[in-house]
Amino acid sequence: MLAIDILRKARQLPLVILIGLVLMAAGALLDVVMQLGTASHHVHHEGFGGAHVGHLIAIAGMVFVLVGVVAHGVRSHRRPGAATHGGLDHDAHR
Repeated sequence: MLAIDILRKARQLPLVILIGLVLMAAGALLDVVMQLGTASHHVHHEGFGGAHVGHLIAIAGMVFVLVGVVAHGVRSHRRPGAATHGGLDHDAHR
């Protein structure tokens, strides 16, 4: 039941990080689909192809994740109890 544990933990993540993770997965999927499609047809596309769009979507997802991590870190440092008692996780190793 690893998937259930992962989904439980994912609900605790900030929304910006979740959006970033979804964007990264969508960008990677689009990139794989475009790469498989061009490999089977041996066609060289000029201009801005779908693989490039997939890369841009994945990079945007990385930016969203980074913004979410930084924002969460800034918020946790504003709460004095979070830094002195091991953060938000009550099961944290101390």
